[in-house]
Amino acid sequence: MEIALKLDDYIPPTPEMSALLHRYLERWERFADKERLLTAHNLSRPVASIVKTLAWHQGISRMNESLREEYAWIVPEVLREFMVYEGMLAG
Repeated sequence: MEIALKLDDYIPPTPEMSALLHRYLERWERFADKERLLTAHNLSRPVASIVKTLAWHQGISRMNESLREEYAWIVPEVLREFMVYEGMLAG
C-alpha cells in the first residue's frame, strides 16, 4: 500500500489504510476472528520482508554489473524494513 500510495516508509497507518486492511480481512473472517487475523497480518510483515529480501537478492544477482550496482541498495533497505516490523512485534 505504501508504495502504491507513494507514502513515506514506516509511517503509522492512515485511517484509509486501516479501513482498507479491515475490508480485506473481512473476507477471511469465516476462518478466524478479526483479532486473530490482525495478529496474523502483523506477524506476516517481517516474514514478508525476508521473502522480499531473498527475491531481490536473487534477481539482482542475475543482473549485469551496472544494473546490480544501480539496484544493490534495495537489499539492505528491505532488511531494514524487516528490523522495523520485527521491532514493532517486540515493542
